[in-house]
Amino acid sequence: MLRYYLRNKPLLFFPNLSNPRLFSSAPAPVLAQLFSGPVTQPDEISSKIGALNLTFTPDSVNSLILDLKSTPDACYNFFNWVVEKERFKPNSKCYNSLLQVLGTHGRTDQFWGLVGTMRKEKGYGIDRETFLQVSESFEKNGLNEDFKNLNGVYQNTVSRVCVALRSGADEGEIFWKLDELSIESILSTDLAISVLEKMEASPKRALFFFNWLEQKNLSFEITSTVYSTLIRALAKERYTEEFSRILHKMKDAGIKLENDTHVKVMRRFIGNRMISAAVELFQFSPYDRDLLVLLKKIVTSKDFDVELVSKVIGSYLKEGNSIVHTSIFYGIVKSLISVGRLGECGKVLKAMERGGFKPDSVVHTKVVLGLCDVGKLDEAVQYFNEIEESGYSLDGGFILDKLVTGFCARKQTTKAYKVLKEMVQCKAVRPMHNTYRNLIENLVRHGSLKEAFMVLPLMKDDGFPPFIDPLVEHIAKKGSVEDALSLLKAMTGKEFPSRRVYLRLSEAFFQEGRANVAQDLFSRSPGSVRNNADVLDLFYAMKAEQTQLETVSLS
Repeated sequence: MLRYYLRNKPLLFFPNLSNPRLFSSAPAPVLAQLFSGPVTQPDEISSKIGALNLTFTPDSVNSLILDLKSTPDACYNFFNWVVEKERFKPNSKCYNSLLQVLGTHGRTDQFWGLVGTMRKEKGYGIDRETFLQVSESFEKNGLNEDFKNLNGVYQNTVSRVCVALRSGADEGEIFWKLDELSIESILSTDLAISVLEKMEASPKRALFFFNWLEQKNLSFEITSTVYSTLIRALAKERYTEEFSRILHKMKDAGIKLENDTHVKVMRRFIGNRMISAAVELFQFSPYDRDLLVLLKKIVTSKDFDVELVSKVIGSYLKEGNSIVHTSIFYGIVKSLISVGRLGECGKVLKAMERGGFKPDSVVHTKVVLGLCDVGKLDEAVQYFNEIEESGYSLDGGFILDKLVTGFCARKQTTKAYKVLKEMVQCKAVRPMHNTYRNLIENLVRHGSLKEAFMVLPLMKDDGFPPFIDPLVEHIAKKGSVEDALSLLKAMTGKEFPSRRVYLRLSEAFFQEGRANVAQDLFSRSPGSVRNNADVLDLFYAMKAEQTQLETVSLS
C-alpha cells in the first residue's frame, strides 16, 4: 500500500528552466573508457580529461552521470575521481543521480556506502524519484533486504515524524516527541522536505517541525526548497503572520523563494483576495509578470489601501526595474473605471510617486481628465494647479474645456468663469473657441451678465471674434440700459467698434417692442454714436415705421 501510494500520489514538479545537459554525449565514450577499471594512472587521466575542456559544475557533472548510466562502474569511478582530484562538491541532485545508476544496476554495496556518505557528511537524503526507481529495481531483482532497508530509510522516518507532529498538543509536546525519536543522525534536507510536504494541510504543525529543525542546529543546510515547501503550507489566511516571519527570515539569510512556489502562492493570494499578503510576497521577490496584475487587484479591492501601491512600486523600482507609463498607469486607470473609482486616480498616482515612480505630463493630464470625467472638478483644479507649479506643462486647452463644461452642467457658471479667468491669466492657458462660447451661453442663461461681459476681452486677446449673440438677445428681451452700456463698454476697441454693437442692440430693442429703451440708450450714448449716419438712419427708419403703424391703427 505504501509503495502504491508513493507511485500514484501526484508529485510536486519544479521545472528546471536551465538546460541540465551542458555537454553533448561526445565526452561520455572517452570517460567510459578511462574509468572502466580502477584508476591506476591518475595523472594520465587528468591530462586526457583536460583535453576535453570540461568545466565541473553540479549541472555538468549531473549531466555526465546520466550520460554514463549504462556503465555503472565507470560512472562510479568518474564520480569519485572528480570529487577527489578536482575537489568537486556534489549537490543532492548529483548524489541521487548516481544512486539511481548504482541502485538500478544492483551495485548495492556502493549504493549503501554512498547513502551513508551523503547523509553523514553532507546531510543529503534520498529524494522521491530515486526512492521510487531504486526500490522498484530492488523488488524486481529479489533484493528483498535492500528493498526493506530502503523503505525504512526513506519512508519510515517520514511517517514516524508525521505521527509525532500530529499527536502533540502544542509545540512543547511536539518537540519532546520529536526528540524521543532520536532521528537527528539520519535527518537530511530531502527528508525534511518530504515531512513538510506531507504536513502542508497542517500549517501550524509544519511550522513546529521547521522550528524544531532550527533549534537542533543540524549539520545539513536548510535550503531554499525547504523554505519554499514551508511557505506553501503557510500561504493561508489564518497564517499570514507566520508567513511574513518566514519570508523575513529568508530575506535575512539571503535565500530566494523558488520560482514555482512564488507563482503558486501568488495565484492563491490573489484568488483568495489576500492582497496585503500578495504585496508582501511581491516585495520579497518582485517579478515583472506580477506588477500590473497586483496593482489592478489593489485598486479594485473592496478594502482599498492606496499605500499598498507605494509598496509595490517601491520594491519593484528598488530592484533596478523601470516602469513604462502608458502600459502600467493606463492599465490602472482602466481598473479604476471598472469599479467606479476613477476619481481616486490622483491618489493612486501620488502613491506611485512616493514609491519612486516619475510620471510625465501625459500621465498628469490623464489624471486631471479622469477627475473631470467623474465630476471631481475641484480636485481636478487643485491637482492641475499643483502639477503646473511643479513645472509640468499639461494639455490646458482640453482640460479647461472639461472643467468649464463640468461646472456649467452643475449650474456653477460663476465658478466656471473664475477657473477660466485664472487659467488664462495665471497659467497662460489658451482656451478653445467652443469653450468661450459655451461659457458665455451658460453665464447669460443663468443671469451672470457681469462675468459674461468680462469674458469678451479674453476672447479678443486670444484672437477670437467675441461671441455676443446670446448677450444681445438677452438684453434686448429683458435687459436694462445699464446692461446695454456694459456690453458696449466691453466691446469698445479698434477691431470691433462699439457703434456696430450699438446698432445691433438698438435694432433688437426695436424688434422686441422696446423703442423707449432704445431711445434711452441713444440719449446716453457718446456723440460719436449719436451722430453716426447709420445710427441716425436706423432711428429715422424705426420712427417712420412706428408713425405708419399708428396711422393705420387710427384709420
